Amino acid sequence: MIHVINIKNANTISVAEHIFSLILALNKRLYESNNLVLQKKGNKKNFNETPDDISNKKLGLIGAGNITREVIKIAKVFNMQLSCYTRNPNNHKDLLNYDVVFKSLDEILKESDIINVSIPLTEETKYLISKDKIELMKPTTTFINTSRVDIVDTKALIEKADKYSTFYVGLDIDLDNYETLLSKYRSNVIVTPHTASISKQVIERMNYELANNIVNCLNG
Repeated sequence: MIHVINIKNANTISVAEHIFSLILALNKRLYESNNLVLQKKGNKKNFNETPDDISNKKLGLIGAGNITREVIKIAKVFNMQLSCYTRNPNNHKDLLNYDVVFKSLDEILKESDIINVSIPLTEETKYLISKDKIELMKPTTTFINTSRVDIVDTKALIEKADKYSTFYVGLDIDLDNYETLLSKYRSNVIVTPHTASISKQVIERMNYELANNIVNCLNG
């Protein structure tokens, strides 16, 4: 008999921190600020858009797994208004203790100031965030995806970012076929190459969790 051991908790904190790093970097225009300095244009008058606060904003969560739960803990520090889309809200009633409101996917997309996607890639979630769904978002939305690239129509997402300078996109994805599309500098887009879960602490937690799981498996 072969036992398959899944390490599912080690990276949750690191990914949640990465998500908020993207949210803050985009809304505070850190990427653009740094680029202006490199171009010797380091003056606030040269911003494409004025930096924005995230406190009290509406955060829409797509997915209700372990990463989302860590995101919620951080979001509470910023007094954010929390809503969540999940296929099975009855399985996640404990989120109500964090003042999370369950809503439909379309409601999340239409109403949220900031949207985060943290779901696995399956046949049901492939291109869940289609071009039509992207059109539902406000031109001032911040959209974050640290899940698999094929959950979102990335081309349509970037097209919207190119259309609206106030539409912020933060991606931590495998670049796959989007390397050329994402190689252009955009002041409202930040892309990292699926690095959210490679912190030093993640490696330590993975080793610890793996060892515990092996021991538990051997002990039956």
